[in-house]
Amino acid sequence: MAIKIFTNLDRMRDEFVSFLMMNIFRTFSLVGIACLLSVPAVAKPAKAFSKLPSLDGKGSGLKIKTLAYDGSTNGTMHVKIKNTTKKIQVFDPTGLFFVPDMDPKNAPQRLGAAGPYDIKTGSKWQEARKTHIAPGATVEARLALFCIDSQRPSPSSSTPFRIAKKRMPKQLRKELAAESDNALRGKNSYKDAEAKSAVQSKVWETRDKKWIKLEGETKRDSIGKGSRRRSRGQVRRQRRGGN
Repeated sequence: MAIKIFTNLDRMRDEFVSFLMMNIFRTFSLVGIACLLSVPAVAKPAKAFSKLPSLDGKGSGLKIKTLAYDGSTNGTMHVKIKNTTKKIQVFDPTGLFFVPDMDPKNAPQRLGAAGPYDIKTGSKWQEARKTHIAPGATVEARLALFCIDSQRPSPSSSTPFRIAKKRMPKQLRKELAAESDNALRGKNSYKDAEAKSAVQSKVWETRDKKWIKLEGETKRDSIGKGSRRRSRGQVRRQRRGGN
């Protein structure tokens, strides 16, 4: 009889210990999960400065960082330019273009710089075509950009962009610059909707006349010149100045 009692006590003790250990384990597991869930999410790091593509093989020691795009078929890209050298450097956006930072198969149009841009001087913005940047200085600029792929849909202000590693080929950027200047003649400001529409038309016309492959190219960009068509939405946005 005594043996049975002790056996039952031992069994009860073992079951109690198992029950206690299981509950302790569950408690610590829940606490651990709660701690993990309470850790704040790590914010995505801001885009870093990248090397400004050279112009005609000449590097400048300038670096650029994209901040935000404001527009659709055309608009402005807010950027920062930093001079990392000990000499004055000249910022010239000629031939720069921006590629949607996403799968190229689903990406909207790329954006190319054309015409004047705005540079921030103190608390004011001034129109410029070239800017001399002091050693170690960082300046802000708003580049005038225009869509360069008439067969793709237009981007939006929420589209992420990165600067292309190289500028447009020399002949293409010269033609775009010349046509843009012609389109701006007689216009009060390059920011007017009429001026933007005129430049955008010339940019598409120049690109479609002789297609040149650029970074971010896909098979859909290799279609024939005659089959390139802009959507009605693109045309409406173009006439409104891209916004």
